[in-house]
Amino acid sequence: VYGNFMLGLPEDNKRTMQSTIDFAIKMNPDVANFMITIPLPGTELYESVKKNGVIFEDLERGTECGFYGGKVYYTLEGMNKDEILRYYKRSYMQFYFRPRKIFGIIRGINSFYEFKWVLNASFEVSKSIFKLN
Repeated sequence: VYGNFMLGLPEDNKRTMQSTIDFAIKMNPDVANFMITIPLPGTELYESVKKNGVIFEDLERGTECGFYGGKVYYTLEGMNKDEILRYYKRSYMQFYFRPRKIFGIIRGINSFYEFKWVLNASFEVSKSIFKLN
């Protein structure tokens, strides 16, 4: 089971982002992906951000890293880039660095190929947590 969770929505704040993380932990999917919201051109969100917020990058040409890049593209009143990135990192730490989750992942490995996949995924998650500015 894969769970996809969005952080940095227009109404988000510290409490709501932590609630999203807590919900992911409660649901406990096998894999959780946390993504920072991207206001894609042609969407209501994009028009709202363009009108009321601050866009950090030109999104008309798309994004290079997509949803999994851990990049903040906009901010609205009450939210700032550093806060969103802090909760993005926190989401992965709180979800994956729980002893119960770690042992569950290890217990679920059934082959050498799965073992390699888990190692690679662990590396990517750790990179997301520790290398973002």
